[in-house]
Amino acid sequence: MIFQVLVIWYGSTYDSTESANILIEEAKNQVKLGRETAVFDLGDFLEHLKNQMNVAVPQDVLNTLFTFVEKQAEAKIHK
Repeated sequence: MIFQVLVIWYGSTYDSTESANILIEEAKNQVKLGRETAVFDLGDFLEHLKNQMNVAVPQDVLNTLFTFVEKQAEAKIHK
């Protein structure tokens, strides 16, 4: 739910870079609070918006989220 609200807000702002950074940081904060799939869920949701609904989602945002998810997976493997 928080992501849908944030993405609606993201789409209505003028500075998309700042908005994207806020979305990414919020997802990371959710992970710190124990919601381990938050970054993955956000990335999946944004991919859906981009691919299915033709919403302009910057590729660098998706790349940043994917990199974070990769690091999470690596950390889990090496635990």
